[in-house]
Amino acid sequence: MKRFSTKCAVFFIALLVSVQVSAYDFRVGGLCYDILSQDDLTCAVVAGDEPYSGNIIIPERVTYGGQTMTVVAIGARAFYEDPVTSVVIGNSVTDIGYYAFRLCSSLEHVTFGNSVASIGYNAFEDCPNLTDFVFPSTLRSIGRLAFTGCTGLTKVTIPDSVTEMGSAEFHFCLNLKEAVVGNSVETMDETFGSCDNLERVVIGRSVNKIMPATFRYCESLRTIYLLNPVPPTVLEPSQFTQQNYANATLYVPEGSLSAYQAADPWMNFYSIKEFETTDVSDVEAAGLSVSADGGNIIVENAHGRVSVYTVSGALVGSADADGGRVTIAVPGRGVYVVKAGGKAVKVSL
Repeated sequence: MKRFSTKCAVFFIALLVSVQVSAYDFRVGGLCYDILSQDDLTCAVVAGDEPYSGNIIIPERVTYGGQTMTVVAIGARAFYEDPVTSVVIGNSVTDIGYYAFRLCSSLEHVTFGNSVASIGYNAFEDCPNLTDFVFPSTLRSIGRLAFTGCTGLTKVTIPDSVTEMGSAEFHFCLNLKEAVVGNSVETMDETFGSCDNLERVVIGRSVNKIMPATFRYCESLRTIYLLNPVPPTVLEPSQFTQQNYANATLYVPEGSLSAYQAADPWMNFYSIKEFETTDVSDVEAAGLSVSADGGNIIVENAHGRVSVYTVSGALVGSADADGGRVTIAVPGRGVYVVKAGGKAVKVSL
C-alpha cells in the first residue's frame, strides 16, 4: 500500500508539472490559444512553450477539435521579448493585452485589424525598430506607456475614436516628429514627454487639460495646432521652455485669438495665429492641395507616393509625385481618403 501511494504521488506531481508547462489550451498553425468562452467560441492568442519569431499573422478564426473559434484578443505577455519582426492582426481581434509586445526589439511593422478597440498598458513598450503604423478607427483606449521608448516612430495619429488614454503613451519616442491627437481625447498626461525631436503637433478640440510633463523636453517644437477654441488648462506651464515660446508658432481656431493671448501659458508664445478650420484631417494635410474634377482627384504640392482609398480602406489608385500636379481617376461619386507624404485628407465627389 505504501509503494502504491508513492507511485500515485509521482503521478500527480508529473501531472501538475505538465499543467504548469502547458499554460495554453491548444495550438494551431504555430500559435497558442486560450479558450475565452466555450459558449461564444472565442479565444485569445497567448504565449507558448517557445518564443515566437519572424512574421506573425494572427487569424480571425481557428479550428480545433472540430470547433471553429473566433480570435478576439491577444493575451497579456503573449509575445513578450520574442524576436518577432512583423505582426498582422486579424480583423476579429478587439483587445491587445498588457505587455503583449513589450521588448520585442526586432519588431518593425504592425498592421492593426479593423476591430481593435483597446491597447493595454506597456503593450509595445521599448520596441525600438517599430516604424509608423495606422491605428484603426475602432480604437477606443490606449493604455499607459503603451508605446514609450519606441524610438523608430516618426509620426503618430490618434484617431477621433479614442476617448481614453493612460499616461506617457509615447514618452521617450526620441525620433517622433509629428503627432495628431484626435477630437475625442480630453486630457493629455505625459503623452509626448522627452520626445525631443517632436516638431509638429495637432491637439484635438476636446482637449481641455494638459497634465505635467506632457511636452517636457520637447525642445524642437515649431508648430502647434490647438483646435479647442477654449484654451486648455496647462497644469505645469514650465514644461514649455523659452525656446518653445520663441521658436514655435501657435495656431488657434478663428475667433479665439484674444482668448489664447490672455491665457497662461499660451500668452507667452511669440507667434499666435488664427486658422479657419477646426478639422483634424484638414490640418493634418496642411501643405497639400486636394481637389476633385469630374471623375478625378487632383493632388498638388505632394512628394513621393500619393494613394487614394475608399473610406473603408480599399486602395483605388496611386501615383508618384514630385511636387507638381497628380491626377488619379476614381470609380464614382463618394468620399475618398488621399494619403501623401505621411499626411491624409478626405475629399468628396
